[in-house]
Amino acid sequence: MTDESGSSPAHPRPSTPTTDVIAVEAIRFDLSWEQPDDFDILDRLEQDRARRFHYELHRRRFVVAHACVRRVLGERLNQAPATVQITRTPLGKPILALDADPTSTGALPSLHFNLSHCDDIGWLTLASRPVGVDVERIRDLEELLPLIQSHCTASEIDSLIGLPATERASAFLQIWTRKEAVLKAWGTGIGEVELHTLGVGLDGRRVQAQGELSRAHPGRFFALSVATRRLDGEILSVAVDADRTLEVMLRDHRPAG
Repeated sequence: MTDESGSSPAHPRPSTPTTDVIAVEAIRFDLSWEQPDDFDILDRLEQDRARRFHYELHRRRFVVAHACVRRVLGERLNQAPATVQITRTPLGKPILALDADPTSTGALPSLHFNLSHCDDIGWLTLASRPVGVDVERIRDLEELLPLIQSHCTASEIDSLIGLPATERASAFLQIWTRKEAVLKAWGTGIGEVELHTLGVGLDGRRVQAQGELSRAHPGRFFALSVATRRLDGEILSVAVDADRTLEVMLRDHRPAG
């Protein structure tokens, strides 16, 4: 379903700019398009993870996805993909090493990223603030009602049940991708946040942690702007740390050569 993320909750977030719009770039990869040097540009930890995959299909998707991330980040940082330094927060969220040190005074702007993939579709989001992304193929789902009841809030359940039966699966996937994108922007996971307590709705633009979650971790579960796009056969959701309008700019990544 999904993969990786973008910035540490402990790292100071940039001050709020004056503009009413925050832009997030969403870049689509074709994970069937493997290049000869993909494995070589990964770091040692990524290579070790790739070797542990039992199935070649899963290994190839992992390698291509992470190689694409490194190529894009390398372009933005003006350095070779293999030299991009990626580390992880204590909760396992990948971040640029230059952002891991709150005392860093480098000239480069803060760059946050997040990776998600489903089958041979990969999406990378880039933003100036913590960001999360999730993608799902639009498809029929078995045992849909139990999924809805166990992963949705009461108001979300009412919204889904009120839809024609033929529309419920794609609507549930829309809610699911929104929840996943939110969790990844926060740098947490499903095990820490119960999805049936996290309300994202079908198309609301703002998400805020509620109740015990917000009280137990003040400041960590910050407010997010969320956008969802229905594309050709897939649903893409993006969440970013912002209290303004979210503009998602979509583009394809074409490997050189």
